[in-house]
Amino acid sequence: MKVEIVQFPMTKVAVVEHVGSPFLEHETVKKLIAWKLENRLLDGEKYRSYGIHYTDPRITPPSHIVTGKQIG
Repeated sequence: MKVEIVQFPMTKVAVVEHVGSPFLEHETVKKLIAWKLENRLLDGEKYRSYGIHYTDPRITPPSHIVTGKQIG
């Protein structure tokens, strides 16, 4: 895997956290997408989506995995 670190301006984001099995993350993402549509944040260039894993799923039990899904 090639990793590239980039710098970009400070960005305000809306975050929804998912705790638990990664196989259920799609349910959390659906909630964020619904919020994004409800608030008319439709411009993909202006409102980008991000995902951050706060825990390492390779060593963390599924019930303790925490991820954040962001729109900014």
